[in-house]
Amino acid sequence: MGADGAAYSSSGVFGTTSPKIVEIDGRFVGASGNGPPLQMLQDWGISEPRAVLRKFAEVKPPGDWRVLIVGPEGIDEIDETLNLSHWTRDYGAIGIGEPFCLGAMAVIMREIGPDPDVLVEETMKYAKEHVADCRGPVTILRRSA
Repeated sequence: MGADGAAYSSSGVFGTTSPKIVEIDGRFVGASGNGPPLQMLQDWGISEPRAVLRKFAEVKPPGDWRVLIVGPEGIDEIDETLNLSHWTRDYGAIGIGEPFCLGAMAVIMREIGPDPDVLVEETMKYAKEHVADCRGPVTILRRSA
């Protein structure tokens, strides 16, 4: 899983010192937008996406946000409207570069194959080059061998 180093608010784009992707209980979790969901997930831990959705429904985190959870169940997305979506592809994206990154990943998967390291590294490289508000530093989480 990869993330850029930009954060957004009503006053513009700026660099962030907070991680936008983390590993929690063996799952990779990424957050986009604004609001506290990533910190909440770090505090709670994760059992499975539906449990996360129930917890968010209880707390109703403020802000305009989305989280992407990659685990044994596949890839799931939860947004601030408490919509839970299960991705049918072996890759996903959220945030400012989502449309570009999904297109880049589709081409990389077709041309190179499903190598997760290459997929994330190349997608992040191209996003920084072609998406105006996608900025470094880039963070990449990898599964342990």
